[in-house]
Amino acid sequence: MASTTPTTQTKSTQNNDNIQGLREQIIANATILFPHLTAMYTTFQVITTRENNTTRALLLYTDNRTTKIVAKGPASASSSDGSGDQAEQALRGLLDVTSEALGWYTTTLLGEVENSEEVAGGGELDLVMVETGFHFVAVERCMEVK
Repeated sequence: MASTTPTTQTKSTQNNDNIQGLREQIIANATILFPHLTAMYTTFQVITTRENNTTRALLLYTDNRTTKIVAKGPASASSSDGSGDQAEQALRGLLDVTSEALGWYTTTLLGEVENSEEVAGGGELDLVMVETGFHFVAVERCMEVK
């Protein structure tokens, strides 16, 4: 049996983690972008297809009767030097597509962060919501003690 060097194992594990993380984020974006689908017992799937030396990532939804494409990432051609993972590049492209749609969605439909406080180098956080969450947890703990 051929042995695999630790470097190869680490790189392979890291690549798998990257791909899994990309898939998870694409599906998280989809649940916000398509709430009408998630309300109908829909399952989202992220797949990659390969045709003519290009790879593309697709976001599908499946209900009990049908499977349809709801988003496509840009085609990812293999690099001339053979470096880079086409599947990962294709998934990054699909993540960009869903992230751009969420950018429009959040800005246009959700508006600004209420009770906004600037944090972490330009980020924003609704501190009233944080405070409300802490209060809720404190009340829940008191009710458990009684």
